[in-house]
Amino acid sequence: MKQVREEVRTRLEKPLSTLELLNKLPAAVRLDAVAGKNFTVQLNMSIPAYFTITQGACSVYDGVADAPNVVLNASEENLLRVLTGELSGLTAIFTGKLKVSGDLKLANDLCSFFDPAKLV
Repeated sequence: MKQVREEVRTRLEKPLSTLELLNKLPAAVRLDAVAGKNFTVQLNMSIPAYFTITQGACSVYDGVADAPNVVLNASEENLLRVLTGELSGLTAIFTGKLKVSGDLKLANDLCSFFDPAKLV
């Protein structure tokens, strides 16, 4: 148990890059939470990317999606903090650290679609 705690602490001390986090999204999907959902989320950062959830599978892409359901505009740092649960999405919006357009309900539910322990 001590070894596991050390590993988690070491991983937390070394911050993830945005690319590393995005690459972890497919393995972190909570299948029960995304059952029956199909959507696209655009992430506007210094290098735009987007991910799709289709029939329980998550795919991550570089670039700009044709017709995203929700668009998140944030710095990489703030986006990482929101997606890992370190920063509440609502707090980020109210403090101007995150701008959301499109399906606000979907944006609010995004974090519940992923297991934060698998994103660390």
